[in-house]
Amino acid sequence: MWKIEKYIKENKAHFENQEALEGHEQRFSMRLRKLNSHKKDTRRNNLWLKAAASLLLVASIVWLTIEPFKEGKASSVEVTMIEIPDDLQQVISYYDGQCRIDEDEIKEVRQENSSTTTINQVARKQIEKLNARLLSIEKEYMKNPGSEAVKAAMVNTQIKKAEILNTLNNEARMASQGYRVGEPYTQF
Repeated sequence: MWKIEKYIKENKAHFENQEALEGHEQRFSMRLRKLNSHKKDTRRNNLWLKAAASLLLVASIVWLTIEPFKEGKASSVEVTMIEIPDDLQQVISYYDGQCRIDEDEIKEVRQENSSTTTINQVARKQIEKLNARLLSIEKEYMKNPGSEAVKAAMVNTQIKKAEILNTLNNEARMASQGYRVGEPYTQF
């Protein structure tokens, strides 16, 4: 505190009440006007920034809401022009047919009962994963068409897909009849 007091004593002329110099009020009012005009521009710019930010927020919310429900995703792109042997094609066709039957039955149950939405969500996610895996296996088959391991992986993936859809179909049927999955008692 004594440093401040010492400074005031040394510069006493600056701290005493004196009349302002000529033109001081004009310079002060000019600076004040410049400062106020700058604030108005800043407010206007801030308003535009707020509007742009809110528009961006609304657009991103809409996009995040709609994007998960789009049907055509990049992971479901099909590989074209694969030469598959007839015996392998018959096995794959058989399991594809089983999958289509189970998918149709799951859709029927979904239309009948809305309580199976979680089963449908699980089914969609698992089937998308299996389709992506099958796509990568088919790409590998294009690179190495004679590999027995790749052929076996294709068949095993189709079998797994059919098993999952069959299980989900059974669970959807049980849920539509009022049973909880894994419990033998009816829920009232």
